[in-house]
Amino acid sequence: MEITDLTLPAGPFTLCPVADVQLGAAGCDETRFKEYINEGIERNAWFVSLGDMVDVASPSNRERLRFARLYDSVQQALEEKAQEHIERFLRLVRGTEGKWLGFLEGHHFYDFEDGSTSDTRIAKALRGPFLEKTAYAMVKFKLGRHVHHLTIHAQHGEGSMNPINKLMRDVVPFHPDPNLYLMAHTHQLAYKYIDVLRPTRKNKPRLVSERKLVAAVGSYMRGYLEGGKATYVEARGLPPVALGGMFIKARPYTDSDGLDRLDIRVEM
Repeated sequence: MEITDLTLPAGPFTLCPVADVQLGAAGCDETRFKEYINEGIERNAWFVSLGDMVDVASPSNRERLRFARLYDSVQQALEEKAQEHIERFLRLVRGTEGKWLGFLEGHHFYDFEDGSTSDTRIAKALRGPFLEKTAYAMVKFKLGRHVHHLTIHAQHGEGSMNPINKLMRDVVPFHPDPNLYLMAHTHQLAYKYIDVLRPTRKNKPRLVSERKLVAAVGSYMRGYLEGGKATYVEARGLPPVALGGMFIKARPYTDSDGLDRLDIRVEM
């Protein structure tokens, strides 16, 4: 688990979680992904990657490649192709450099001979930290003497369980502090608000409301294509999912009682 933090002037903050682009796969909707990135840039948003930016290799593929005795020329050809996918992805997100909270590792990436991966190379090119499998991000907003905190729990995820249910069952009870809980992997696009009460002793002891967000952050992989070979979604008779991403908006403010608060909302 990795932790990253960012300090910004107080003001509206927009976060674009990006996951399961799987650039290079036949079903990748590059046009929709580019539109999402462009809108994020227009909103002056920050981005976070939850993995599977390029398709290149799954865990089973990487395992086979590890034990394959490949000629140097074949190894070089594979690395060149993986680098092509990386450079294509970087062209699609041009203009977001330095605006990434971090990059999580998913299931699809490529291991290069020099020890880097497609994820670490993308992170380096976009000037964001590589955060392994699960991460916490702390965004601090400074408004005069007031400091507001937005805490984010993010993980790529695994298995087929509904990610919102999985987060509610496995993460929220044991990590109650984050404001945002984000998960990818299943390609679902959905969210749920959790309104909780917390005690405060500022000015006088009482309970105050606090909004949290649990979200499955979406995908850009079409499951059903016209012509060509059927995808695994079609072959297994799985339901299609809504493509695209979400814009998570957090507005820090200080209420009439002097309490630091966050207004959290989602736009699709």
